[in-house]
Amino acid sequence: MVWLVPKVERSGQSTVLNPEQIRLLLEKLPPKHRLVAAIAYYTAARIGEVLQLRAEAITAGEIVFVRQTTKTRTTRTAKIPTPLVELLTEYRQGPVQGWHHHQKYTMPRKGWLFIGADGQRPLSRRAFDAVLRRTCTQLNLDTDIFNGVSTHSFRRSAATTLHLKGVPLQAIARVTGHASLSALQRYLDVHAEQAARAVELL
Repeated sequence: MVWLVPKVERSGQSTVLNPEQIRLLLEKLPPKHRLVAAIAYYTAARIGEVLQLRAEAITAGEIVFVRQTTKTRTTRTAKIPTPLVELLTEYRQGPVQGWHHHQKYTMPRKGWLFIGADGQRPLSRRAFDAVLRRTCTQLNLDTDIFNGVSTHSFRRSAATTLHLKGVPLQAIARVTGHASLSALQRYLDVHAEQAARAVELL
């Protein structure tokens, strides 16, 4: 299968990454931010929804995004896929160390899952975005594939990957929580080359 590469001209859309690029980015993010990004990608959730999660919302097999934090104001339950189960198991075993000695994250058993710098409120989207941008800048020292990556990239990448694997749009919409298929289609990154190949199947 041919994976998408980030567009140079994205019409304002965030860059879509393939699974291998997602893996590289997750590895370089600090432990707390890595888990935020992983949950966003593997559940196709919005970053804002993830940052508002409480530890109690994560059970053995699913994550519950309560309606107060979702854009559609409906409660959404996301199944936890195997890669995320494995990551959560690692985080539950104790403090997770990052690339630098000062990077450490202990997953709480109750309360806000991702506490901000003040120790009282959840990590803000702005604070997460700043770390994401710094990490992408470091990764771009070797390549420019992480240009245009934003907080929306994880959700768009998840939806596009499922689409490329042949998952029906209706099923993807159930995963992402999009209220309509037209709204979902705006998230998908489809190149002209792929569209041309699709026509040959007629």
